[in-house]
Amino acid sequence: MLNRSIFESRVNVEVIVRALVDWHRAEEGQDLVEYGLLASFISIAAIAGIALVGPFLQSMFSFVVSQLNLT
Repeated sequence: MLNRSIFESRVNVEVIVRALVDWHRAEEGQDLVEYGLLASFISIAAIAGIALVGPFLQSMFSFVVSQLNLT
């Protein structure tokens, strides 16, 4: 009876170790991290683009409004 419980516990440990190794090798979460990084880089680029183009657009719209007020 004692030998059987030692064998069963050894099998359980082997199953747990295999599950941990398989979980470590899985790459499913890697895609999620890559998409998150990609989305953050796109957001940063969009904010930088708006910050660079913003003053030009403001002066252009101010010019258009001033021209509309003259007519």
